[in-house]
Amino acid sequence: MSLSNETPITGRIHSIESGGMVDGPGIRFVVFTQGCPLRCLYCHNPDTQTLWEGREISVDEVMKEIVKYRSYMRFTGGGVTVTGGEPLIQHHFTREIFRRCQEQGIHTTLDTSGFASPKVAATVPNMSTWRCYASRHLIPRYTIG
Repeated sequence: MSLSNETPITGRIHSIESGGMVDGPGIRFVVFTQGCPLRCLYCHNPDTQTLWEGREISVDEVMKEIVKYRSYMRFTGGGVTVTGGEPLIQHHFTREIFRRCQEQGIHTTLDTSGFASPKVAATVPNMSTWRCYASRHLIPRYTIG
């Protein structure tokens, strides 16, 4: 239990995968954030688009799960990937997960479309060890033809 009076940082997630093999090097602990303003034509995770679905979880709870897999991540050169949805929508949550992982020497990867305000986007280079920017093809609002 924390003696701090600070409110815990929470976020909404769709799911967690403890043995990811395609979201960065080595075995990854993957956090799928909930919510994305884009409606990409070939979205891999359309069930993560709405922000109000998923479950609310604190960074403390996420970190309790991450540390259980630390030995696997170290042995394989893996780490933690935060993806989504769009993790920059919940940038305080994402940044705090990465900060705590980096304090423990855990490799971090941000998988993002880069869709964020200029202020948030400016913090991305310092947010994680690796950044994966996925180009998106949006569904057009109107079709000509």
